[in-house]
Amino acid sequence: MVLRFLLKVFLYFTIFLIALPFLPVPLAFEPKPFVSTLPKFEGPLAQNTKLDDVEYLLKDVVYGPESMDVHNGFIYTGTIGGYIVRTTGSTRSTETVAKLGKKCGGRWEEEVCGRPLGLRFDKSGRLFVMDAYY
Repeated sequence: MVLRFLLKVFLYFTIFLIALPFLPVPLAFEPKPFVSTLPKFEGPLAQNTKLDDVEYLLKDVVYGPESMDVHNGFIYTGTIGGYIVRTTGSTRSTETVAKLGKKCGGRWEEEVCGRPLGLRFDKSGRLFVMDAYY
């Protein structure tokens, strides 16, 4: 009988401790709305048409570039599928520099292929890559 009572007390106490962090507490301050004023779109922020006549480089050749860096005349970027490629920008072709991750069936297996989202060269020419999965 005493054991059953102690077990109930222990159970209720454990439930209380688990629920304690989720109990609402009164706010000690009065929240104020955030107010921000937008800048006027004048001068360098004015609407323009400078990008209307751009030339698309490597359209339908490189898919999903997130970050680019230039080293020794080449533009380096990471692509969907875990590839790091380079191009001169004047040609319509790329050269694969590295492949991250494992072989995969397609874009839907990004966690298998790898996804290089950022890359930079240091002063000595070493390439550092940030991958979303590896």
